[in-house]
Order: sequence, then structure tokens, then C-alpha cells
Amino acid sequence: MNTRAKGRRIEKEVEDFLKNNGYSTYRAKMLRYGQKDIFGLFDIVALKYDQRGNPFGVFLDRAPLVVFVQVKSNISDYYKACDEVRKFYREFVAYRTDDVGFAVFLRKEKGRYRVFMMLGNYERTWHNVGDKK
Repeated sequence: MNTRAKGRRIEKEVEDFLKNNGYSTYRAKMLRYGQKDIFGLFDIVALKYDQRGNPFGVFLDRAPLVVFVQVKSNISDYYKACDEVRKFYREFVAYRTDDVGFAVFLRKEKGRYRVFMMLGNYERTWHNVGDKK
């Protein structure tokens, strides 16, 4: 299977998951020789205009208004991406708030994800986010 096509398909699944939970999304465009990631790291930016409908479960009081998302399909790439997001967050995010999250989605099976998120002054990992189809 073409890895580029697989990656784009999984990005589309995550984008649909976020849209179904009230977010408007922007996905990085594919270029002829690679992809133009947002800040060189993120595939999707998701915006939400209200705090209702938290897709990340009971660990958050409310949903973040902005989520920068990196999508992975491989567990070792997922852990590397988590480290990159931690580094990005520590170096470049001066004002920490619960309204802006930086997340890595790992596709476990169709419609189910493991999600790592840096949010405010803490980080959290959720297993089995999403709806099993």
C-alpha cells in the first residue's frame, strides 16, 4: 500500500472525527514533493467555537478551542511525534492555556485512536478515543 495514501486516509478519518465533535478543521495541503505541515509538525488544525461536546473524555473539564494535530499510524512514529510535540511545546509555547491543545493521534483501528495531548501545564494520554464502527 502506498504510505502517502494511507497517511492521507488516516488524516481524513481524524479530521472527520473532529468535525463530528463540533470542530472546524484545516488540513495541511499535499505538495508534489512531500507535505507542507503546519509549523513543520502538525497535519490538522481544529477550531471549536464553544466548549460543549468534549471528545477527549472525562479527563478534561471542557474541550479545547484550538487543537493542533499530528496523525500517526505506527506506534514507534507515535512516540517520536509525542517527543517532538513536547519539545515544540516547551520551546515555542510561551502562554499556556487550556484553550489550545497540541495532540498526536495514533490510529489503533478504524475509528479508534490513542491520543496524546499537551494542554495548559500538563500532558495526558487517552486510549480508545472515538467510536468503533
